[in-house]
Amino acid sequence: MSESEAGESEVIGYNKQMYGDPKKFAKRAPWDMGEPQPEVVDLVRSRAIRGEVLDIGCGTGEIVIYLASEGFSVTGLDAVPEAIQQAKERAAERGVTATFAVADATDLSAYADRFDTVVDSGLFHVLDAEQRRKYATTLHAACRPGGRVFVLAFSAEGREVVKARMAAIGVPQQVTSRMSPLAPDDLRAAFGPLWEEESIRDSAIRVRFPGDASTSDLPAMFAVFRRP
Repeated sequence: MSESEAGESEVIGYNKQMYGDPKKFAKRAPWDMGEPQPEVVDLVRSRAIRGEVLDIGCGTGEIVIYLASEGFSVTGLDAVPEAIQQAKERAAERGVTATFAVADATDLSAYADRFDTVVDSGLFHVLDAEQRRKYATTLHAACRPGGRVFVLAFSAEGREVVKARMAAIGVPQQVTSRMSPLAPDDLRAAFGPLWEEESIRDSAIRVRFPGDASTSDLPAMFAVFRRP
């Protein structure tokens, strides 16, 4: 097993424990707020989302559930089976129809030519450089021509805040170190060979850490790439 694969296995293993153990964060990750990210809400309001939609790294499915409730046909994929199980349960509780499955974000060969819109809310920043290139390549194959991917990822500044806060609540350093200190050029390096860059701008990711009474908006980047 490569160092990259070993690190990824540690993250998946920790997430399995977090989502499956009611004593750990009450089975709620800091990024699981019970509502979609504001950037995703804005995409719906501006009618930027179209066609068949993929939420990659969907976690417990809040974005999928929101988009499905807005009338979109949505698939949510995540590497953690416990997260997918929670997503299915939440969708059923809210009477929402959506597709959820366990999948490796760097190998979407089972979904070739399937999607018109991809939403990545917090996945890209936990991939290393090699994984990011594989990810952008497999997304290209999974999207139809003209498809767009919207990437919301912590910036280097946001990463440092998250690492410190997560360490304070007991998240192992091996897990927090998986978050890459990203800059716009890291997005371009991954997507540039196959995708057309439409925009990269400053943004924020909303989180609520265990013990916090309210949410916090942490520095992030929001990028849009189009499949030619």
